[in-house]
Amino acid sequence: MDAAGLAPRAIDGLLALVAAAYLIAAWVGLPLYADGGHYLFRIIVDGLPYVSDGRLAAVIPQLPAWLLLRFGASLDALRLAFSLGYLLLPVLSLLACWLIVRSRAPGLMVLPASGALLNQINASAVSELLAILYLIWPLVLALSLYGEKRAVRWLPWLAPPLILTLHPVALLACLMLAVVVELTIRDRWLSAWLAACALPRLLWSLRGLSGYEQSHLAGDGALWYLLTQTPGQHLMLFGVVVVGLGIALAWLKGPLPVFSFAPTAVAGVLIVAAILLGHELIWGQGWRLKSGITFPAQLLLMLIAALHSPARARRPASHPQALLSHWTPVLRIALMAIAALMLVKSAAWWTATRGLQNVVSEPGAPCIQHGRQSPFALQWPWMAMIDEWNAPMNALLFRPDFRQRGSDTLAPIAILLPRDGCERVASTGMAYMTPWLPVSWRILDERFGPLRPLSSAQPATP
Repeated sequence: MDAAGLAPRAIDGLLALVAAAYLIAAWVGLPLYADGGHYLFRIIVDGLPYVSDGRLAAVIPQLPAWLLLRFGASLDALRLAFSLGYLLLPVLSLLACWLIVRSRAPGLMVLPASGALLNQINASAVSELLAILYLIWPLVLALSLYGEKRAVRWLPWLAPPLILTLHPVALLACLMLAVVVELTIRDRWLSAWLAACALPRLLWSLRGLSGYEQSHLAGDGALWYLLTQTPGQHLMLFGVVVVGLGIALAWLKGPLPVFSFAPTAVAGVLIVAAILLGHELIWGQGWRLKSGITFPAQLLLMLIAALHSPARARRPASHPQALLSHWTPVLRIALMAIAALMLVKSAAWWTATRGLQNVVSEPGAPCIQHGRQSPFALQWPWMAMIDEWNAPMNALLFRPDFRQRGSDTLAPIAILLPRDGCERVASTGMAYMTPWLPVSWRILDERFGPLRPLSSAQPATP
């Protein structure tokens, strides 16, 4: 056990538990929630990685699935490869953070772990916004603790070209990194480079924002995108912000006896928040694509981590191990809560996808109408996470591997289409998976079939 009250092997074990939870999430296809299902569907139908809103670097996690597609892999293998491609990033980010701080300042791990816990309020695994956070957390910690090493000093020079092509708000990440450089290694040329890189991203955003991105800039759209929505999400945000502010206060003012109970209280808040979140997820209430406020909250945590750079310590007692000794229970709680919430999401998602498989497998018409109140089997609270705009795509991506007795071929399934999609596919042969995405029924049958013949397709509205 080190000076911060940490047993590094215990944290090793908790991180292994987190990694196992993420592997289970990949196995059940959790990243196919919402946008993820759309991405994989487009990869399979188009035969190319899918670039969303000009976010070029976002195709990197898609490459394993795309390569397997070229070799004729099964649908199960494609789902797994796609899911692993996206879920490896948060796992590798946490592991990299731990390897960076383990020997020099293990207590500092409470900050990236708290940030990763806050990310659990975001259900999207394919968010480019979160990918930026996963990429720069290890960089911030490396600058804070090993900024004297030449290899570490080179990393910030290479990072902007990658993160700037992920999301419009990457310009804020570049500016934050410039501040971190000034707080840690004080390299004015590097700070200027990072600030300069933010300018072309700003110009790119001003000239090329998509309609989807513009809808989140003002009014109700901005509030919906930015804020948390459920009690569990509110409490989790509050608890994580208090972790950061409490550590910053301890650094700037020194340990204050009046706040000695704060870490234990915050740990209790995080436990309650995780329980609430788990309950909300199971009942279909806490499935939020993403909450934008998690991004600035974690930028704040990163700046606080930079304050603990040894280069800034002026007193022996100012070393992170001494200041963070009271916050180690929060680190353990954060890692256990991450694993628990990932398992809750995985169980809820597995249940919902099995229900979707039942819908398209039941005997009946070749096409089922998807609407606000149909099919009835998707109206239960625990089906809310699958009853999304991309449900028709996930109905194909999760098509059941069911064979009729005595047959070696898959049993044909129905397709799920929104609005008047069933009538349109019967008359034109084009399946409108969404109002803006028509796909030939023949292609769907080739990629996801066999599908039920369309000879007498009439919408089924159970």
